[in-house]
Amino acid sequence: MRESWTDDRLDYLNHRVDDGFTRLDERFGLFEKQILERFDHAETRTKERFDQAETRTKERFDQAEMRTKERFDEVDRRLDLADSRFEQINERMLELHRLMIRGGVAVFGTLFAAFVALGAASL
Repeated sequence: MRESWTDDRLDYLNHRVDDGFTRLDERFGLFEKQILERFDHAETRTKERFDQAETRTKERFDQAEMRTKERFDEVDRRLDLADSRFEQINERMLELHRLMIRGGVAVFGTLFAAFVALGAASL
């Protein structure tokens, strides 16, 4: 049966086979292009979602850091207030100490004067 095929028929068959492979190449190329576009789209969406998640996470950490800073600032303010109060108490204690020393010196001086006067009177 092949012997009855003419060159024109073989050329036509060859051309049809070439056309078929060309169409298949085009279809596979289109399919590959669609797949790559879908993967690119999925990759873009995934990146956007991760970026959004990163932004939200960063904002939450920034808020937590701000609240922590505010709390530590409040603790520092209270400690400064306590330091101020302790300094006032310390000043009062020093004044009391000075008063006790002056009083002790005055009592000692008075007793000394009294003993000297008693000693002079008994002579």
